[in-house]
Amino acid sequence: MKLDWDRYELPTVLLGLVLYACWLALTWWHASIPFVVLLLAGGYVTQWHFSLQHESIHGLRHWPAWLRSVFVWPPIGLWMPYPIYHRSHSTHHVNFNITHPQRDTESYYQLRDTWAQAGPWQRRLPLLNQTLWFRLVFGPFLRLWKLARRETGRVRNGDFSNVRHWVTHALSLAVLLSWVLAICDMPWSALPGPACRWACCAPSPNIAGATSPWSGSPSWSRTR
Repeated sequence: MKLDWDRYELPTVLLGLVLYACWLALTWWHASIPFVVLLLAGGYVTQWHFSLQHESIHGLRHWPAWLRSVFVWPPIGLWMPYPIYHRSHSTHHVNFNITHPQRDTESYYQLRDTWAQAGPWQRRLPLLNQTLWFRLVFGPFLRLWKLARRETGRVRNGDFSNVRHWVTHALSLAVLLSWVLAICDMPWSALPGPACRWACCAPSPNIAGATSPWSGSPSWSRTR
């Protein structure tokens, strides 16, 4: 039994079940919970779920891949399909490309030529986004804008590989919002708080390695 407990990472599984129970309780009894408490607790549970998704990429290795995906699939955070995050974060962990501006999906480095040609606000925004207050207040909108720009760019370039993930994500959202809005009767106005508190620590850790293998190259510059 001890072997199975460790082999199948049952503490993580139990924690995940507690997480989903908390989310269900917050949505079901939302009318009885002060909005500030709902905001903070909802944000905490949402970020907790992102951590669980992250763990499903690095851990649960003795689970079948499809079962890992099913376990963390519910789009509690609303904004990103899990398969896209999975592929993006796995790409980030290709160590040979770590911090590479064009190959590391979570790099804060930029090509020196790109930085030199950037306008004042194109330089200012990445620097502001390294401050806590900016990331808490404006970080979610910046992340959504980058995601939308990247995904629409794919389609404009004829790459439709992610469309199926977005369609599945939309269907999953329909089920989730049916529970929240129709069954639990939570108003739309209550959604942004619990759903968007991922600002402080987005679903992907998005922290480039502290030491870059490229740091000595004359063609690199760092904005972090």
